[in-house]
Amino acid sequence: MKSYFVFLLLAFPVLAGDVVITIRPDVPGVQSRFQIGVTHTHYYWEYGHAEAVARARALLSGNCAFQNQHIMGWGVGNPEPESGVFYWNDLDRRVDLLNSLASGGDRLMLTLCSAPGWMKEAGDWDMENRVTDGHVSDFVELCTQIADRYRDVTWFQVWNELKGYWSSSLNNWDYIRYTDMYNQVYEAIKAVRPDALVGGPYIVIQGDGGEELGKSGRDTFVPIGSRDWAVLDYWLKNKKGADFLCFDYGLVDYHDP
Repeated sequence: MKSYFVFLLLAFPVLAGDVVITIRPDVPGVQSRFQIGVTHTHYYWEYGHAEAVARARALLSGNCAFQNQHIMGWGVGNPEPESGVFYWNDLDRRVDLLNSLASGGDRLMLTLCSAPGWMKEAGDWDMENRVTDGHVSDFVELCTQIADRYRDVTWFQVWNELKGYWSSSLNNWDYIRYTDMYNQVYEAIKAVRPDALVGGPYIVIQGDGGEELGKSGRDTFVPIGSRDWAVLDYWLKNKKGADFLCFDYGLVDYHDP
């Protein structure tokens, strides 16, 4: 991971008398490549107040570079309620929404999370459970079906915030088990969609830098903490491939009042 720092230097000769500095806001010094994206959640689009939905559509249409939707939950039902039995209605509708709002066809993203309950051996909406080892191949097949069905979607993010992958014995995320699942999904999608862009690991970066300001307590250490680096280092060294890296980070940690 690289960090980029931009320094703006104003240089002028030191002369006797007054010095005039001219600011030229019309002349850019650097150009940002930052792009805004939005993740659609719950059933706002389907059941929200009609006028509010119309205003949101007008605001987002063409103004957000990336439009993202999870494959199950966050407004979408179970895409495979039984093994080999697929239900696409909800996801079809949401992908149509992404298309209607996107500023370009290459800016559509699906987050490959969560999974049907029978793959997690938990309830469908128990979102904090990972795919069990015995059902990783089933999840990979579901992801492959999705990538093949939605060929107008370019970006595929594997899982969400490492949900369910916490290891008490490691006192860290189970990055070995996650990376194994990621690699299988990556290879399967690339086999049917060489054009698709696949990435991860979507880890939550914990440090908020508050330690430098004299604060103490949970998550106040300087980012990125050693535990996060262990996950990122392992994934970067052992992934089969990746077209992008994604992580979750809040500018102000929610534990910090």
